[in-house]
Amino acid sequence: MFRIFKVSGESMKPAFKDNNYVLTRKTKNIKENDVVVINLDHYGNIIKRVSSISVNGVKLRSDNPIYETGSTHGDHRVSEIIGKVIFKI
Repeated sequence: MFRIFKVSGESMKPAFKDNNYVLTRKTKNIKENDVVVINLDHYGNIIKRVSSISVNGVKLRSDNPIYETGSTHGDHRVSEIIGKVIFKI
């Protein structure tokens, strides 16, 4: 399944800027350094880079180092990932 999302904010600069669009594909094949759109309870849909994967889930990071938020702390369930970014529009 493919979906399009609009990037909002500066946390993924320089790779993804505010108002860019990304095309995602639902997949279980997630690797370190992939960029994903994930749905988190307190944040909604966000775009982040996968920094590591373990049996406990995935850790996320922003490309822009000044944007550390609660979404970049702790492990997140792979089931929360909506899709892997495959193309920037």
